[in-house]
Amino acid sequence: MEQQSTSGLPEPMNNYNLPTIEEINQKLQILQDYYPTFANKGVEDLEDLLKYNDLFQSHFSGIEQVQMTRTLQYELRQQGLALANENLAKKAALEETRRKVEEKTIILNSLTTDFYENSSYLLELQKKYSKKQQTENLAKKVAGLENDTETLVDTFIESSELDTPKTDAQVDAFLREFVTCRTKYHLLAAKSEILHHN
Repeated sequence: MEQQSTSGLPEPMNNYNLPTIEEINQKLQILQDYYPTFANKGVEDLEDLLKYNDLFQSHFSGIEQVQMTRTLQYELRQQGLALANENLAKKAALEETRRKVEEKTIILNSLTTDFYENSSYLLELQKKYSKKQQTENLAKKVAGLENDTETLVDTFIESSELDTPKTDAQVDAFLREFVTCRTKYHLLAAKSEILHHN
């Protein structure tokens, strides 16, 4: 026959160690954090959950949804942290790439400026050596030689009207200069005519 203690309780129950207040509070906190729906229910509510299957199933379905939501939030938070760490790891490389892009942009702008300047210079050269420009230049030179010839002849005639007669050397010099000027005139005039009709 089992021996009874002075308190009247069986020996095994006398030796049963109940949890401390701190341990109970800790477990209540865990229950509050992870299963708040249980922690907020009274004794009667818990008895109803155990008594009615539909209520029990509905309650635990809600708990599963809460757990799924928390799991999803946790996964999203972990993915966000992983993405943030990845961006931080790539920050130095991104800054280096940005620096290189800025340098190349400066070079590109310089090359673009040079391109436009060279293009303008080439256009001016093309205008200078275009058929129209060459025709105009030849026409000016022909007109200039025509004026030079007339001036040369007028000067010789005016000097011949004076009392002093021209020497053979002066006449020969005039003729050489006149022939040279008229030869240039006719050559350029012919060249202008050819260029105009081609």
